Amino acid sequence: MTDAVDRVRKILRLARDRGASEHEAASAMEMASRIMLEHGLTDSDVEEPEELAFQSRPLAADETWKILVGSCCGALHACRVLRAASEEGRTVVMFLGRRTNVETAEETHEFLVDQIQRSYEEKVRELQWARTPRPPDFEETFKDAMAMKLIDRAWRIVEANRLEIPPERALVLIDGSLAAADEVLRRTNVPSREAPSASRGSGTGVGWMEGDRLRMRPSVTKG
Repeated sequence: MTDAVDRVRKILRLARDRGASEHEAASAMEMASRIMLEHGLTDSDVEEPEELAFQSRPLAADETWKILVGSCCGALHACRVLRAASEEGRTVVMFLGRRTNVETAEETHEFLVDQIQRSYEEKVRELQWARTPRPPDFEETFKDAMAMKLIDRAWRIVEANRLEIPPERALVLIDGSLAAADEVLRRTNVPSREAPSASRGSGTGVGWMEGDRLRMRPSVTKG
């Protein structure tokens, strides 16, 4: 039963996400309804616990591009992004805000990191570098450029949403989450690090163009 509740909550978060298209939202609501019927769940069973101020688990970000992807997700889902060091001394990112915003940002981060890694591997195969030397800075600058393009696209989406979302909805979806993030920051002693600078080199131009091909949010799937 708990697994079914978690699945429905996850699907509903995606359906209500500001980046969801009308088709995606409708498909997600249909899927959530089907799972609820299969397991005899009611609206009260799947209602999200009201925890406004929330912090995600640390996500490994020991490469610049993964931190930049974190900045993209923070912008998309109205979260503050905290860059810190783990107990092992590795760089991590954490999202702060309302629970729904934070969990969506966390999932989107993992999704986009995977997309960039796959895109890099596909580009290497396309350029037939699997067995021959490639420019030593290509991987780093390719991934950095893709991440920077995602940030650029994310802020354009945010600006458009600010114009389209009614003020009362923006107060909950955006301003409410940022206020919750500030509450977490007030009660934590974790220092935030400076944002890293993207490297530019042989992969920058290709990576920037490839960034337009990436999906900005995971598709709704059953399972």
